[in-house]
Amino acid sequence: MILEELTNMVELPRMVKVRQHFDRPAVADIPAEIRRRIAESGVLERVKSGDRVALTAGSRQINNFPLILREVIAVFRERGCEPFIVPAMGSHGGATAEGQRAVLAGLGITEETVGAPVLSSMETTELGRTKNGYKVVIDKNAAEADAIFVVHRIKPHTTFRYKIESGLIKMVVIGLGKQHGAECCHATNITQTGPCLVEMGEFAIAHSNIIGGLAVLENAYDDTAEIHCMKSEEFVLREPELLVRAKNYLPQILFGKFDVLVVDEIGKNISGAGMDPNVVKRFTNPEIQETPICQKIVVLDLSDKAHGNGGGMGLADFSTRRLYNKVDLYETYPNPLTSRVSLSAKIPIIMDNDRQAIRAGVKCCYDIGPAGARIVHIHNTLCMGEFYVSEAMLPEAEADPRIEVAGEPEAYRFDENGNLF
Repeated sequence: MILEELTNMVELPRMVKVRQHFDRPAVADIPAEIRRRIAESGVLERVKSGDRVALTAGSRQINNFPLILREVIAVFRERGCEPFIVPAMGSHGGATAEGQRAVLAGLGITEETVGAPVLSSMETTELGRTKNGYKVVIDKNAAEADAIFVVHRIKPHTTFRYKIESGLIKMVVIGLGKQHGAECCHATNITQTGPCLVEMGEFAIAHSNIIGGLAVLENAYDDTAEIHCMKSEEFVLREPELLVRAKNYLPQILFGKFDVLVVDEIGKNISGAGMDPNVVKRFTNPEIQETPICQKIVVLDLSDKAHGNGGGMGLADFSTRRLYNKVDLYETYPNPLTSRVSLSAKIPIIMDNDRQAIRAGVKCCYDIGPAGARIVHIHNTLCMGEFYVSEAMLPEAEADPRIEVAGEPEAYRFDENGNLF
């Protein structure tokens, strides 16, 4: 009862729908572009009829991913190969073979949808050690194939900065490395994660059957903006330039500083950190210095596709009992114990419902202006084209040509349980 009394004194402002406009380049014909890029790369010359080819599939929600995998599989089949999918997601999925298969199924990746079997195992094969003593391992099923073809999105990483971050090299080292490989890479100081990743990646490529990869870049609306195919020895050379391009596509909240960010849902399928720190500007790594954009973050729910993995909730100040009840600690804890990033799995202040959580976020802000709390309310950090802001932010929206006011001010609407309609 005291929590209700403490939050009832907070009057929530009316909210207005806005749209942010970003450049939107997109691949018009994804299957045709995949075929063109693979043909130009020369990768198919490295396989022959009858070869078993392992393709990687990670835990991120990549737009058009089942379609992309299905087309790559078709290309290798036409070459006479026998492709199959290996879950390449380090310690995600509770660090179990069954859990990783379930993560892929939740993303729409099954034998029925992509046209190739999914061979899920946490067993790895050791390839050796790098000059600095890092042990390098890869998925046993992939190691026993005739060739490995890496498929992944290139994007800024959520916990470190380097010339190569989240992309093909990371998929080789941490994705294919399963829990064991992720453990080896994350054992270094976080300031050395980038150089370690590259050293281990180059070693893996030199001592395995990785023939090449397909890199996907997404625009601010998560459309497939670019597709690139390259031989494995080109990964380290080409990823830095593609990372720069990916950073330019990254969506942002175009408003200045505000008081509270409300996020409908987080999840490992959305971002490795549950919600993308590159968007919300709150990081688990203190080495990344960026100016905060808000005082408090309120998270309302956990995506069903996260399979109970509450990683990222530690970035929030307040959350709801609904999210708390969905968190499976056995799914959540393997990743922070492997990555050493324990902050991401800490539990925020839990309120009974959405209304209490949002009010608590506002209540704990300092220096709220006379026009009322400045609130930004998004669905998740993948959906940044359209969201809601409080009335106090309308003058800023109307003054920015990149922002369109798309509705009239409306009060928050809660049901009898205090949750948003």
